[in-house]
Amino acid sequence: MSRRTPAEFRDWPDALPVTYGPYRARIRYHVDGDTYDAFVDLGGRAYHYWAIRLLGCNTPELNRGSTREAGYRALNYVTDVMPIGAAVILRDTKPDPDSFGRWLCRIQLLGGTDLTTLLLDAGYAVPMEA
Repeated sequence: MSRRTPAEFRDWPDALPVTYGPYRARIRYHVDGDTYDAFVDLGGRAYHYWAIRLLGCNTPELNRGSTREAGYRALNYVTDVMPIGAAVILRDTKPDPDSFGRWLCRIQLLGGTDLTTLLLDAGYAVPMEA
């Protein structure tokens, strides 16, 4: 068990399953084509504001001159298909945030479409190992 586990749960039985989604969420901000902020329903009337990094693809960076234009095209596409306030489902969430504090997960739009698949199929992203 991790040292970050609260003392109250360090002796808890390991046999209990740990789940990492799916979670209901609302998109609150688009950082770039593959990073967003969302208000997440964790269940049990617990809600949290998360920085999200999309799993399975990588879009061009906005802060690099050579990729800036392509990065904004990807961001504009995401803004069209998943606008601020969009209801989404977060799936396949990794158990811990990345080094930037972002939660890594897949995003399913309410119609059932996977956002990673949309970005890849539209040519705004390249595949990335999950």
